[in-house]
Amino acid sequence: MGAFTTLTHTMSAHNACDGKPATLVCLTNTKGMEVVLMDIGATWLSCQVPLGENDHREVLLGVSNMADFQAQKSYMGVTVGRYANRIAKGLFSLDGETYQVAVNQAGNCLHGGNEGFDKRRWKISTQSSSSVSFSLVSPDGDQGFPGELSVLVTYALDDDNGLTIDYKATTDKATPVNLTNHAYFNLQGADSGEDCLSHHLTLTADNYVPTTESGIPLGEIARLMVPRSIFAPVRPCVRIS
Repeated sequence: MGAFTTLTHTMSAHNACDGKPATLVCLTNTKGMEVVLMDIGATWLSCQVPLGENDHREVLLGVSNMADFQAQKSYMGVTVGRYANRIAKGLFSLDGETYQVAVNQAGNCLHGGNEGFDKRRWKISTQSSSSVSFSLVSPDGDQGFPGELSVLVTYALDDDNGLTIDYKATTDKATPVNLTNHAYFNLQGADSGEDCLSHHLTLTADNYVPTTESGIPLGEIARLMVPRSIFAPVRPCVRIS
């Protein structure tokens, strides 16, 4: 478990934002796959897929120390919430009441606001060799959102080298909830020196949501006229600086 040992040392060398070191968890299966997770942000730190006997490839992009984790703005591998993606101007109406939530990108609320779930220490609720559950309680008024929200995120690794992420949330008051993991992948290997611009990804979908240039939905569901791929060759992948 080289990645787990290394990351345990480097990620805990400096304390997290709450003044305590992070806790890391390693999931394994019978095929030799290893997944490393962290309680800060309920974050997916590493994904080592087996290529052959004693040979692995790291396919998850990320950071290896707490200073870089706190400095990066790409939400690498974290659990984002309460609301993944953007809320225009941080404003929404629910049950006849208008709420102003924290804005943190171009005047909008991105991924839950300034202190989203990615910056919290989650509690390790249950753990086994192949699965772990993280829990978090977000109080009423957190970042401006209504209601106390209790969240449970479970990572489960199976023997077909599949990782399932399951989200559950309960609240005592109506509130927007949209949880996801923000992982980035390079199937050629994170340390291969190659980028992912040759990857092909096909999404089987009949409709999509048009957005503004800043990523705000226009309020309509549009129909795809032809099958679309977000990577080459239908739509060439472009480099983002």
